Amino acid sequence: MTDKDSAAVKYNTPGTPSNFTSQGSFAFLHPTTMTVQNWQEISRAKQAATSKLVETWLPPDFSVDDKLLNVMDMPAKYLSQRDNEITLLPATELIEQMRSGSLKSEDVVKAFCKRAAIAHKLVWILLTIQITFS
Repeated sequence: MTDKDSAAVKYNTPGTPSNFTSQGSFAFLHPTTMTVQNWQEISRAKQAATSKLVETWLPPDFSVDDKLLNVMDMPAKYLSQRDNEITLLPATELIEQMRSGSLKSEDVVKAFCKRAAIAHKLVWILLTIQITFS
C-alpha cells in the first residue's frame, strides 16, 4: 500500500472492535478513548513527552558533539562526583550503604535519573520514562 493509497482499512475479525482501523501497516486503538490514532502522531507525542521529562534531569551546561564516537566518559563529565560514584557502585554495595544510612534511597534514584537522562540524550535508550517526585 503506498502513501497515496493509505486510506484506513477496516478490520472485521471476530472479537475486534468495529472502530479498529489501520493506516499503512500499523494499527492503533487508544486504550482509554477507543479512538484510532495514526502511529506517527503517537510516536511524535511520546518522543516529545520523553524529551521534556529527560530535559528536567540534564545539567544546564549539557551539550553533545555530533562527531563524538565514544560516549562512555560523558556521564562523569556532567554528573557531580557523588552522583557518579553512586551510579558506579555495585547493587550489593548500594543496598548496604542504604541499609547503613550512609546513602539515602532518594539520592540513589536521583543519581540514576540524571545518568539515564544523559545516556538517553547520547544514544536514545529510554522508551518509557515515568519519574515523578513530590
